[in-house]
Amino acid sequence: MAPLAETAVTLAQLDALAARIGGPDLDAVLSWIAAGCSTRSLASAVEISTSRISEIVNAVKGFTYMD
Repeated sequence: MAPLAETAVTLAQLDALAARIGGPDLDAVLSWIAAGCSTRSLASAVEISTSRISEIVNAVKGFTYMD
């Protein structure tokens, strides 16, 4: 559940969740939450990467159109 470690979720919040949801359902819920956190993290990385690529392309275009 490494994606949860990279979030602001605290142990107290996880303990409260575990108190409400027990047994095998807890594992499924935690996996679902971790997958959502991972998806958001990956989407953010893609957004940052595409922004950087766009800046590079614009810089190359500006360089090639120089006198």
